[in-house]
Amino acid sequence: MLYCPKCHILSDKACPICGSESLREPEEKDWVYVRTEKPGEEPSASALFQEKGIPVLREGQETPGAAVKILIPFARVAEASALLEEYPEKEKLSPGKKAFWKALSVVLFLLLIALTVYATDFVAGWFRSLLS
Repeated sequence: MLYCPKCHILSDKACPICGSESLREPEEKDWVYVRTEKPGEEPSASALFQEKGIPVLREGQETPGAAVKILIPFARVAEASALLEEYPEKEKLSPGKKAFWKALSVVLFLLLIALTVYATDFVAGWFRSLLS
């Protein structure tokens, strides 16, 4: 495997990110990209690595909602890969399932609004009948 110092990626030929072919042999001190971590992702890859004593470098904006790149030393790549196989990324919903759940949530929200309006109307009518 060769190393792209610009993108921190291991590759066989050219860098898949920047397309550079001027790759070099990785050194033990080189930081290697492992994965991108989204906020609230469980289990957190960086927390998992730190728990096992693997140094972690988080690259990117540490703002709410922003994803960050997780980098680890080249010397620990094999160990980190084995850990990630134990904790695979969560399955993502297909576009059809996402659309279904969005539509269902909209329908349930509208139903909740309708029930609130009818309940308020019923209570207001009940109060009117008590006063007359």
